[in-house]
Amino acid sequence: MSEAIKPKAEGGIMNKTINPDLTIKPDLVLNMKREWLAKVWNGEKTVEYRERKPYWDRRIGGWVGQRGKFVLMVLGYRRDTPAVIIRVDKVDIGTCPYKGWDGEYYRLHFAVVGRYMKYGDLFAPMDGSVRMEERSNKR
Repeated sequence: MSEAIKPKAEGGIMNKTINPDLTIKPDLVLNMKREWLAKVWNGEKTVEYRERKPYWDRRIGGWVGQRGKFVLMVLGYRRDTPAVIIRVDKVDIGTCPYKGWDGEYYRLHFAVVGRYMKYGDLFAPMDGSVRMEERSNKR
């Protein structure tokens, strides 16, 4: 094993990293569409919305009123993908400002902790000045 690659703490979602100082163990992984992950990556989005349904009740319903949870956001289900780790500062229930998104939502208010390129089980830190495009250039 290379000196630059270090196993993650046991039980962590990310078991290897190029950054040996990365010690955050995410509490949840969210697969995102490019448009939304790009907004998070670029610092344009600081609240994530998840509709109140049994699926999300089980995963984040108990987080209401809590803070300090960590979430790994990745682009879709790809193995090699951009990834963002966020720290959830507040979880509440309310409406969503996006047109057509009616009903109640879990609102995760967050701050970005790190931006990475994920290569399988490896995470390479990215410079915060690198912008992510909202649309793929592939046709």
